Amino acid sequence: MTEAAPASGDDIDVVVDDERRRPHWLRWLWLLLPWTWFVVRGLHQLFELVAILLPVLVVSATMAALLMAAWRRDRLFLGLMASLVLFYVVAIVLPGRPIESAVPVETTRFAAINVAQQWFSDNDVDYFVYDRAPEVFVGVELRETHDEVLRERYTHALTDLAGFPPNPEPADGTPDLQSTYRRNDFPSIGIYSNHEIVRLPDPIADRVEGGLPGFRAQVSTDQGDVIVYALHVPRPGRGSGIFEVELFSQDDILTAISDAIAAEELPVIVLGDLNIVDRGPGFAEFTKDLTDAMRVDRWAGPTRKRDLWHTVLQLRIDHLLMSSELCAVNAEARDALFTDHTPIQADIGPCPAT
Repeated sequence: MTEAAPASGDDIDVVVDDERRRPHWLRWLWLLLPWTWFVVRGLHQLFELVAILLPVLVVSATMAALLMAAWRRDRLFLGLMASLVLFYVVAIVLPGRPIESAVPVETTRFAAINVAQQWFSDNDVDYFVYDRAPEVFVGVELRETHDEVLRERYTHALTDLAGFPPNPEPADGTPDLQSTYRRNDFPSIGIYSNHEIVRLPDPIADRVEGGLPGFRAQVSTDQGDVIVYALHVPRPGRGSGIFEVELFSQDDILTAISDAIAAEELPVIVLGDLNIVDRGPGFAEFTKDLTDAMRVDRWAGPTRKRDLWHTVLQLRIDHLLMSSELCAVNAEARDALFTDHTPIQADIGPCPAT
């Protein structure tokens, strides 16, 4: 039997080059890995938690790619680092980019603040309640002392406060949770207005245990009647904390509210602490028929800044949304001393006739 002649040196070089060339090109597909987020984020409610942690995950991956590039001296890791930086801009920064809106002829100023169980300072009350003078004001996690101040300012009020007497200011500044949470574990909430308010039936009571996490009301503004959903949606988690539900439960709540809004015949305004980030799948689904008023002609930034951890996460969870037949101007979000949430407000009215 004749043996095959051994490959020449040139042939061996060609084989080795071919073997290196194939994995060399395939491995550059790793640059696309961050961008699979836009494909998979709607597949499971678990990605709602991933969306919350996304800034930390992307920054950590970028630093790891930088260290690997320095250690291995491999351009693949430099490319991956560049891909991650671009992904951070697209997935985390750009959801707050400005959008255009026609200028309504007449407007009503709407505002919402999660007081976060804290006390108003005199300066904050003067600015947010008197100087900016929102005509419709939604407050979440209110104390009875807040309610007293707000009722002095507004002619109409619709409230559901904790059934406990107001407690004195704690010496260490830590509020008593029992003073702002009702007996069904929903936070105190109120709508205050200079226009007539009529409370409407709960549209999701037969679909979700506990019903609507807030109010559905009809407000008679100078531009016409609107339906206002004043909400504080439970945050996603394991369902073991105060005002916290499991991921699937939060998704059920948001879906039920979204369906109820779609069935409304009058224009709708949704405002309050929705506990969903603007880069997550829940927010994308919830806003498919609503316009983000806080992005009209401005960048919308984070609204939760309790500490460094929340600042790093870039959480925009307080929202002011409106039906497509409504337009907005003068959207504003300014930090407050008395709360770890950023108050949000905008002038909203019917879009001009085209």
